[in-house]
Amino acid sequence: LSPLPALTDSVYLEGFTQSGAGVYDIIIDGSVAKGTGLVVQNGLSNVNISGLTIRNFQNGLLMGVNSSEARIDSNKFLNNGISAIQLSSGSRNNRVSNLQITNSGIGISFSGLN
Repeated sequence: LSPLPALTDSVYLEGFTQSGAGVYDIIIDGSVAKGTGLVVQNGLSNVNISGLTIRNFQNGLLMGVNSSEARIDSNKFLNNGISAIQLSSGSRNNRVSNLQITNSGIGISFSGLN
């Protein structure tokens, strides 16, 4: 299996509104692919991600350099080896809230900061 493609345009990923889905039923699982679950491309803004379970990756979510105005809310991160969320340098005005993080190396990490 190959990794998911990076998010390259503003997007709203809302797991709670999927037909027939219960709470956190939409799962992105890296048991085979590993690497990073979701990648927000460098410089991208206005990404909203909620209601997902992201599990078994090295990094669950990577916010690219200079990404901004993202809302990461009400997600579950399980068994992500290095970090649940990694915020890269220049990331600004991002809201990260109401997360469930279990068995991940670091909950939220910051890289490339001075």
